Amino acid sequence: PLMLRVAPEKCLYYTTWAGMAQPQADSGNATESLMAEPEVRELVARLDVTLEALFNRFAEEAGGDADFLAESGPLWVKSLLTNSTAIYLTRLEVQPRAVPIIEGGAIINTGEDTKRMRDTLLELQGLAGDDLKVEEVEIGGATFYRFQPEPEAPIITWGVRGTYLLVGLGEDSIEKMFANARTEPPAWLTDLQKKLPVERTATITYADLPAMFASGLKGMDPPDAEQAQKMMAALGLGSVESYGAVSGLDKEGFVVRTTVSLDGDARGLFTLADAKPLTAEDLSQVPADSTFAFALRMDGQQVLDLVRDVADEADPDLAKEVDEGLDAIHQMVGLDLREEILAGLGDTWCIYNSADEGGLLFTGVTATVDIRDKDKAEKAYKQLMALAKTSLQPPADDEFGYYAPPQLKEIEFQGRTIHYLTGIEDMPLAPAWCMTDTHLIVALYPQSIEAMLGRGEAFKSLATQTDVARVLADEGALSVGYVDTKTLFEMLYPLGKIFATGALNAAAEETGVDIDVTILPRAETIARHLRPSITSITRGEGGIEFTTRQSLPGGSVGSSAPVAVALLLPAITTAREAARRAQSMNNLKQIGLALHNYHSVHGEFPASTKTEDGKPGLSWRVKVLPYLEQEGLYEQFRLDEPWDSEHNRKLIERMPPVLRSPASAAQPGYTNYLGVGGEDGSFRSAGKETSTAD
Repeated sequence: PLMLRVAPEKCLYYTTWAGMAQPQADSGNATESLMAEPEVRELVARLDVTLEALFNRFAEEAGGDADFLAESGPLWVKSLLTNSTAIYLTRLEVQPRAVPIIEGGAIINTGEDTKRMRDTLLELQGLAGDDLKVEEVEIGGATFYRFQPEPEAPIITWGVRGTYLLVGLGEDSIEKMFANARTEPPAWLTDLQKKLPVERTATITYADLPAMFASGLKGMDPPDAEQAQKMMAALGLGSVESYGAVSGLDKEGFVVRTTVSLDGDARGLFTLADAKPLTAEDLSQVPADSTFAFALRMDGQQVLDLVRDVADEADPDLAKEVDEGLDAIHQMVGLDLREEILAGLGDTWCIYNSADEGGLLFTGVTATVDIRDKDKAEKAYKQLMALAKTSLQPPADDEFGYYAPPQLKEIEFQGRTIHYLTGIEDMPLAPAWCMTDTHLIVALYPQSIEAMLGRGEAFKSLATQTDVARVLADEGALSVGYVDTKTLFEMLYPLGKIFATGALNAAAEETGVDIDVTILPRAETIARHLRPSITSITRGEGGIEFTTRQSLPGGSVGSSAPVAVALLLPAITTAREAARRAQSMNNLKQIGLALHNYHSVHGEFPASTKTEDGKPGLSWRVKVLPYLEQEGLYEQFRLDEPWDSEHNRKLIERMPPVLRSPASAAQPGYTNYLGVGGEDGSFRSAGKETSTAD
């Protein structure tokens, strides 16, 4: 309960996990029964010993103060993994090229290890020497230690109260934690628990996404921040209120429930979640024996429209690229992607791998999409097939047969034509496809399509599987993911033993710590507890919910995602800046080569000109166009007219990208690359001789 009460009322990010308890084999919960297996308990115990041995080995090799790590490392790892903990942030300001400003706290119920952990922290603190100015302060009747490791780093305060280790970042962080501990959990936390109920909670995570996004944007340069805001608004992230996740044990296994709360109607990408839920009929093509399967409600035309709208709102140049791409597809295949290809397809997409239909691990992977308009679908299909046959023909001048394209073949089965490719170099696959009255089917091998077309009355779909049927009936799922964990485990376990043995032997040789392969439990010990893993996405009243039910335990994958997003926004910007710098350097290299080639021909560098009546003419950038593989554009300019004449002005926006820095925020047609003119400049008036050495 204390972990919940210390959560601040105004919180950017919060995560907590429960301490470990002794698993009970007779609980009826598959996850707990698995954890209670003696072989699994032995595995955990031996890993604990191995961890200590690894730390000791490291200390022997490192020497110096590494003995401290050997003693305290295993203690800290075990304590954090097995004791209840809460971590939260109340302030996170990412600054451009500076250390982020962070305020928050952490509390760990260290139990019987409290004194040992306190001693290790004091020893670590002492290792810093006199450079670390530590102040002892009295808070809540206990002694705490306060210091600032670096001038720009946050103030750190830590100490022990009872069996709890408390750490605070920022001014008065521990005092605020004490104040919160005397109150009830904040409303956002209790609301999250009500919204995502789990019988025995393992983890809870919450993030104020708008505040996290705003923090990340502060760490970006203004032009990039403005562009990022446009993109986020276009994607619909402006409608997101918060992120929350709760995981733990229910009556049957382990469950992870996640929600993205929306403020009002969905916008951007989130509008895709307003589709109608899947039904059992939508999964009628997916076999009940699938080792894995995924079904999704998604309208292709809507997705394409959304991509176009997002691009148009975020960046007109990006929208232009999208339109050019669509035009290129139209010209290449002779079909309009939206009106002639996607218009014929429906909105139910499925992919599966069936064990009985040839699916060893992945060899039976088959994808289907329903047909919405049969006439349009057949027309597009025939035209694409004709194009494929033409494109796979060897060139007419290939008299010696150097070019050996894959062969497009077809077979008839159950009154349907199945097309497939053979002879694909370095790829042991025979991709196949077929169109029926109701579905377009694509598979890795034609046999999978034959198996689908040849199904009899005994065929059962995945929708008859109990857990899947419950999800479809009770949750109104927009997508359903299914994994037959037990079957896949039994397939992979023999290979797992081989790889594990090799990895453990290599690790033992490298570290000097003997890790025996017998630590692995027997296959049947694990397999008998495994249940299918099912993931669903639903559109709830206040947002979008993701639910995963499985046997193997695991926390919320997204518990650290919100912080990562905020911190990575500046990192992405930095990477983008590096890419832009590299592109700009390449631009300058091309311009430099073009200038030297111009000089070789004309004996001078290009200079801006003037018309007969003294008006500014065209710049050196126009003169150098033929040397940048832009002769066609150069020939369209009227060299005897001013640069801003009615004719020449129309060509400004066609300035090649090489003459514009990728980081430029200028209007189209404006450049960042300038030359030094004048009587003494390299780009001096025409007729003045100059040397490339200038």
